[in-house]
Amino acid sequence: QAIQNTLQQNNATLQAQLASWYAWLRLLPPVPSTVTTGPNIILSPASGPAGTAIAVTGSGFTANSTGNVFLDINRNGILDTGEPGQLVATSLNGAFSINLTAPLVNAGAYQVMVSIPAGSPAQPLGIFNVPIP
Repeated sequence: QAIQNTLQQNNATLQAQLASWYAWLRLLPPVPSTVTTGPNIILSPASGPAGTAIAVTGSGFTANSTGNVFLDINRNGILDTGEPGQLVATSLNGAFSINLTAPLVNAGAYQVMVSIPAGSPAQPLGIFNVPIP
């Protein structure tokens, strides 16, 4: 009889705790079933002096597309003559890899702009830092 009473008390305590936890869990926002990521790039290295080779690796872009990747030296968001840039072609999974060379510019942070597919507005997706010499 004592064991049965103890089991009933433990069961009642456990049910009360579970009800409390369930009520708390219902207050949490739902977890999305899918995660969507947009285009992104990785710069390696992300800083260096003039002449530094910058590996630019991109993913999440439109598959089998072309466009431009460039270092926006004058900070106007447009690929201008003299700015380091390349025409790129994305793979079946929307990825690309290129190399840019850091130009001789004043110290500061310069945006790496991407316009994929061609003709779309350039997006600032990375920053390359030129240190003070």
